[in-house]
Amino acid sequence: KVSLKVDSTLMLVASVLPELPAEVVKNLTWTSTNPDVATVSSTGKVTAIADGSTSIVASFGTQTAVCAVSVYSKIVPSLAGSNYYIIR
Repeated sequence: KVSLKVDSTLMLVASVLPELPAEVVKNLTWTSTNPDVATVSSTGKVTAIADGSTSIVASFGTQTAVCAVSVYSKIVPSLAGSNYYIIR
């Protein structure tokens, strides 16, 4: 499980075992179950979009691997002049 702030990125890496030629591994696909929360590129780069949760799925043939992702907004002061913060 991974937690990201909105507007941050993370690079995920998937390994196919046993090792296969690069031209075969090109068939690995990345998807986000909730692209409104976080998107994922064809190379595994995750971009946090909005508060919420999603799963990033790497698929190769009938095999899948899943990474749970939680996204939260930047930490902001909850009260002016206080030392308390809220994660929104």
